[in-house]
Amino acid sequence: MGDFLSFQQVWSGKMGQSLPSKNAPGMQEALERGMHFAFAASKKNPQSHFSTLKTMKEWVEKILISYHQSVIEADPTLYHNQKCILFIDIYPVHVGTPFTTYIFKEHLNIILIFVPCNCTGVFQPADVGLQRPIQQHETILKSTVN
Repeated sequence: MGDFLSFQQVWSGKMGQSLPSKNAPGMQEALERGMHFAFAASKKNPQSHFSTLKTMKEWVEKILISYHQSVIEADPTLYHNQKCILFIDIYPVHVGTPFTTYIFKEHLNIILIFVPCNCTGVFQPADVGLQRPIQQHETILKSTVN
C-alpha cells in the first residue's frame, strides 16, 4: 500500500513564461491534483530541462513537505515532527553538497536514502512504471513529426 506524490514537470527556460499557460487544456485539473510546474534554466545551461538545485528545493517544499504534513494531519497517532524517508537516486544534483546541506539544515525530519547506482528500476518504480511510458510516448511523437 502506498501513495503517489504529485508530479513536478521541469521545463527549460528562465521565467514563468517558459511554463504552460494557466489556460492550457487540462492545466486546471493538473493544478488541482497538485502537479507542480518548474523551469530549470541555470547559468551553466540556459536551455536545461533537467532537475537543478532550484527545482529540487521547489519539489521538496511544494510537494514532499505538503504531502508529509497531510499524512501527519490525517493520522492522530503521528507527531508533528514525524520523520519522512526520501528514497532518491544518485543524480548529481541529489547527491551534491548544496542539496544535501539544504535537507540536513532546513528539513530535519527528512531522512535521505540514496538508491544505489543501476537500481532505480527496483527502488523507484515510478521511474519505470510512470515516467518511462511518458518518455517513450514523447519519443514516438517526435519521430512522427520528423
